[in-house]
Amino acid sequence: MQKLIVDTNILQYAAREEYANGAARLFQTLLDRKLEAYISGYTAFEVYRGIASKKIPVTRAIVDQFTAALPDILTYKVAAILTTCYNTHEATKSYASRISDGDVVIAASAIRDQAGVLTANGNDFPRPFFTEVESFQLENSKTGAIIIAHLLEPDLSVYFHNRDICYPKAAVPGR
Repeated sequence: MQKLIVDTNILQYAAREEYANGAARLFQTLLDRKLEAYISGYTAFEVYRGIASKKIPVTRAIVDQFTAALPDILTYKVAAILTTCYNTHEATKSYASRISDGDVVIAASAIRDQAGVLTANGNDFPRPFFTEVESFQLENSKTGAIIIAHLLEPDLSVYFHNRDICYPKAAVPGR
């Protein structure tokens, strides 16, 4: 895993004063590991949607640290397939409807790019489609509360196996 897509919630924590130092240390750790960290264009939408004007400068400074990768037609096809797989897989079907479209697009981007995902909500990237590689702590400097940031990677064999069950080759022209 050389690429890493940063989930919206990590950027939102980084923009909060009480988590800023922990997030900065986390981002430096990722840089030191030579991981190519980026955000989905969908993440940019999510992070700015409804934001208070006073938070825009701090958020912009954080977002501008990352390259944005725009979802393309392949990403949306993978997202559609992934949604179907989540809805039919025994391990995920009971809560698949609670996974937002944005998280499915981010998950599809990770699958498309064979990239890891850094998120504060591992449930949005469910097992067995994603597996945790490592976790990090973001400490609230005011209260001492800890947020766990999960470094996940897509299990491509699980994705492809389930894709082939949900979308047999004969049913998908050009596949």
